Amino acid sequence: MSSPRLIGLLAADDVPADLADQIMSCGPVAAAIRFAPAAASSSESLDHHAAVVAWCRRAAFLPSRAGIPISPELLQSIARSAWYHRSTIEHIEGRVEISVELERRDGVRDGGIDGGGRAYLRATAHDLRACEVGVATAANLLAMYSERADADLIARTAPLPAIRLRASVLVRRAVAPRLARQFDSMLSAISDRLVCRVTGPWPPYSFSTIREPS
Repeated sequence: MSSPRLIGLLAADDVPADLADQIMSCGPVAAAIRFAPAAASSSESLDHHAAVVAWCRRAAFLPSRAGIPISPELLQSIARSAWYHRSTIEHIEGRVEISVELERRDGVRDGGIDGGGRAYLRATAHDLRACEVGVATAANLLAMYSERADADLIARTAPLPAIRLRASVLVRRAVAPRLARQFDSMLSAISDRLVCRVTGPWPPYSFSTIREPS
């Protein structure tokens, strides 16, 4: 047996004619669906992502997370918030997501520390502080460059001792490659204590507002 899963939302008047049988109407928005095995599958997330990418190629599309089952309650919830979803879809049109991760590099402080336990603790504290300053600097640079690119930014940092930054940037598709290169270059140069990963473009998963009804 298979059950319908939500892929995401698009404007009702933007549904391609050849895909009309793959949506459910919720007023001014339409819910795109796919059928998946009722039992959990290891390929569920990959299959969902492939379906999201296919829809993004056809229309301005607000993706859901993987595995949300279609139910009358879900469709009612979407319909109640349809105009909010519609405005979000209009905002993300022509935009993609860039993902940024910055975290402390493993093993940086472990070599060449002499002087016993106290020296090691001092060096560790110095390293943690330097990493914390580096992450704060990165967050400020991300905000500045995102504003210059007219991009939306979601950034999260973790306090000591977990030194890391996770950020998602929603930016115009045409600008995304250049902005991703800028992020990678400037963040990688902040400190050799930190490792930076910039990936994308992705569908705007982090900027989706679709939730299962509670």
